[in-house]
Amino acid sequence: MAHKPLPSGGCYLFSVDVEDVQDRLPSGDRFGKRAGLMLSKYLEFLDRQKMKATFFVVGSFARSNPSLVGEIIAEGHEVAAHGHDHVSVDSLGREGFKQDLQENLDDLRRCGAEAVLGYRAPFFSFSKATQWAYEVLEECGFQYSSSVLPARNPQYGWPEFGTDIRRLNNLWELPVSVASFRGLGVPYAGGAYFRVVPFWLILYLCRRSLRRGYAVRGYFHPYDIDAKEERFNFPGIDSRFFNYLLYYGRDTVLNKLAMLFEKTNCYVVPYIDYVRRLVHDEKAD
Repeated sequence: MAHKPLPSGGCYLFSVDVEDVQDRLPSGDRFGKRAGLMLSKYLEFLDRQKMKATFFVVGSFARSNPSLVGEIIAEGHEVAAHGHDHVSVDSLGREGFKQDLQENLDDLRRCGAEAVLGYRAPFFSFSKATQWAYEVLEECGFQYSSSVLPARNPQYGWPEFGTDIRRLNNLWELPVSVASFRGLGVPYAGGAYFRVVPFWLILYLCRRSLRRGYAVRGYFHPYDIDAKEERFNFPGIDSRFFNYLLYYGRDTVLNKLAMLFEKTNCYVVPYIDYVRRLVHDEKAD
């Protein structure tokens, strides 16, 4: 069931996928650890903006940085799950996925996260073939997911899902926002796409979505704002060009976000607050 656009609109669902790519690299320890430093920059940015957001946290990061996860919670942001060790859902299978969720929840609870109600699949790896994952999420007490990239993508994608937020039984799926360019779906509101796509076009696409009453759903990572990170080939990315794009424009992200918030007059809320509003509006109907 796809939800109707909310009449009040104006919402940008800003989120950070808290992971350290170096944990997935052979001999990744030889590179300086910088994900925690970038997380602090995001927290400072949100504090200046007076906004609360959602942080989808990988278990390995929580185990290594419990105080930083505690800081996210202390500052009033939402902590959600992003997998125990950032492994794609299709490679886990149903039982492996359930175990992965439980271990991720344990990682986050040890850091002080008491109510973890949201989940994002590593690599946005939900697809038509892994729809069973929604049943597992419900069994584990989750209320929403943001695990679908509703477009074709070099790694994962589920174009048939569609761009609307949908309720699947008692669980909501909030796919990332995409725009179509000559048949190619581009998740313009987050990650490397936000860095590569010209700002004027991002502004236009966000305004168009907000005018229709739909929340813009973006995503970022610690490395997206790390202009000083040592260069290496990202795991699973064999193309030199795509690796280049993963470093392009990192020093522009926070300024672009600040301008976007100012020029659209949108507001940022944690995903769970938005989902609760969806539930309230659905009951009111």
